[in-house]
Amino acid sequence: MDSSPLRKRGQEEQLQQLGNGLAAVQNGLASAQSGVTSAQNGVVSVQSRVQEEGREREGLRREFQQQQAEMRRQKEELQKHQKELQQHAKEIQKHAKELHLQTQLGLEDKRERHLPMQRLQAVSDDLHWFKRQVYAASLQRLYSAWLLIRLGFARVQKDQKMAVRDMIPLEEKPMSGFNSDEEPLSSRGSSFSDQEDIVLGIQTPEILPGQKGYFQVTTGWLLVVTFTSLLQLLALSNMFAYGLTHGNVCLDKPMNNFDWWILHLSKAGGTIMVGAFMAGDVMDTVNFLMVEILVEKDASPKAIFFLIWRIVVIVFVGITNAIIFIVSTTPDGVWLMITAISFITDLPHGMMHVARSGMLGHYISKTITEMNFNLCLSAEYPWWFKPVRHVAHLVLFGLMGILSGYAFLKPMQLCPEDGSDPVNIFYHWWELF
Repeated sequence: MDSSPLRKRGQEEQLQQLGNGLAAVQNGLASAQSGVTSAQNGVVSVQSRVQEEGREREGLRREFQQQQAEMRRQKEELQKHQKELQQHAKEIQKHAKELHLQTQLGLEDKRERHLPMQRLQAVSDDLHWFKRQVYAASLQRLYSAWLLIRLGFARVQKDQKMAVRDMIPLEEKPMSGFNSDEEPLSSRGSSFSDQEDIVLGIQTPEILPGQKGYFQVTTGWLLVVTFTSLLQLLALSNMFAYGLTHGNVCLDKPMNNFDWWILHLSKAGGTIMVGAFMAGDVMDTVNFLMVEILVEKDASPKAIFFLIWRIVVIVFVGITNAIIFIVSTTPDGVWLMITAISFITDLPHGMMHVARSGMLGHYISKTITEMNFNLCLSAEYPWWFKPVRHVAHLVLFGLMGILSGYAFLKPMQLCPEDGSDPVNIFYHWWELF
């Protein structure tokens, strides 16, 4: 009887423990469910952040594409504007030429209504204009092409500056009634125009700075000019050294009168002929200086360097020519040396043909082929042009005359009878007179 309540109490305690365990399990399940829910919320939050960042990246990508499209559009507009400026500059140049021609025609019509003496004056003026064109035609040389390329790009830059100034609104320009430290734009623009219109015919290159081919036409052509000059100097130096080292040539026996006259006349005539050939280079050098000063007002350092270089080359050619002719012992050798010296002096002109053929690239070929070398002056020649030209020709032909006379009068030395070495006539020139 006593064991039954005890068992019942034990069962109740077991049931109570089972209930407590079940409650604990339920609490654990509830806690686990809450953790799962929290984890799901975290995943959703991460997914939303990832989606938001993706949308931001997409927005940045679209914005970058829009900026690229805007930059391309602005670049196209800038190129279009540059072409318009170039076309505007060509139209201005064409208009200036038309105005100049109209002025000439107007003067001719006015002269026709006056006395015959004035008609003769008009014919004289036209002849003078034609002579200016003939003189300017000698500019078709290697160095002159470099000068015209540089002046053409300088004109493009000035035309762009003029076009930009013309685009400034009127209210932004300084008025003449105010005290301003700056000169009015109109007066500055007129000075640019007056400065460039003195020399007519300078073309503006089709290739603008920054475009494809600009480096080849500017720096590339400058390298071609430099290479040709160095090659010319190398050839002249070799011939000069050859003449100096062969100054000990001698004859085994005296020449008869006929052979003497043929040889010495060939030397004198060859020296004068080479000097006549170099007269074209002298005229080209003077024109080079005139165009540079008229357009730029002040000669640039590069132009001064090439000018001095050309003067040195001309003098060097004359001296080398005389030395080579002096050591020549046969007339055919004299004329062969004339051919060699003519080839060396024509290297710059030959390089122009190479440039036109396309060997140096398409851009250089197109620029040189389409270049206008016939420049005209809208005013009289500068006061110093004729004196400089006359002095240059006087010095050239004076030097050639002295060298020609020296080559003609200098006798050929005879080989010593004792078999000793003959003296070098350039180191002991006074011993042969």
